[in-house]
Amino acid sequence: MAFTEQGVAMLSSVLHSKRAIDVNITIMRAFVKMRQILATYKEFSEKLKIIEDQLAEHDKQFQIVFAFNLSFPFCILNFAFYK
Repeated sequence: MAFTEQGVAMLSSVLHSKRAIDVNITIMRAFVKMRQILATYKEFSEKLKIIEDQLAEHDKQFQIVFAFNLSFPFCILNFAFYK
């Protein structure tokens, strides 16, 4: 059996026993905690995406640097040879 947060709130307006009130409070706190976790996960996910994009850009830049470094000795040899 599953309840929505609104369903639990409506149920509490009908049931007035001490136990029903305690259970209702516990369930409502669970919904609040669940919303907090989901919000935190969303923020974390967005920050992780930004970092991934930055790393992808850095990878491209390193590939350019490494490609240049690998070809650099040949440039010097060709320059010395044709001088």
